[in-house]
Amino acid sequence: MTTIIAMNTPDDQAIYADSLADGAGIAICGVTKLASISPQCVMGWCGLAYVGHLAARILSKTASLEDVFTQHSLLDPLNVPQDDAKDFAALVLFQGKIWIMHEQLFPLEIQAPFTARGSGAHFAMGALAAGASAWQALEIACEYDISTGQPLFGIGLDGVIHGHYRNVSWTPQERCHASP
Repeated sequence: MTTIIAMNTPDDQAIYADSLADGAGIAICGVTKLASISPQCVMGWCGLAYVGHLAARILSKTASLEDVFTQHSLLDPLNVPQDDAKDFAALVLFQGKIWIMHEQLFPLEIQAPFTARGSGAHFAMGALAAGASAWQALEIACEYDISTGQPLFGIGLDGVIHGHYRNVSWTPQERCHASP
């Protein structure tokens, strides 16, 4: 699975995720689980990667994101096998609110200023409740959850993805132009 964190505080409005994808005895690092849906709407997911990409695509083609989130308009369910969608969860940051969506893509508002989902969520939530930053909370989840791994990524409402690996942060442009 994975660990995703949504932050909605005055200092931090972003979604964070690890990049470990595992299944069938195979683990791959560096899988992006974040998407910019529209200006001021970002999403992160856990579960099978293609399910998250499909959900992001469905949301990006929606006529009115405001209707989806503010009026809880039920979207078409994901057209994927039930076993593939059973562990799917997405956290969406839209209009200054955190929303959670499961395989039916029905949005529910989260009232807390932060939340986490995925196999390492309980470690991340404990760290966040103790005052850790989202990056620190993901590092703690990496340490204790076998299905959460580095590098870590975050996406703000500006749609820019930032990376973080063991206390070293970068933007994609910096990573591409860095000397070995």
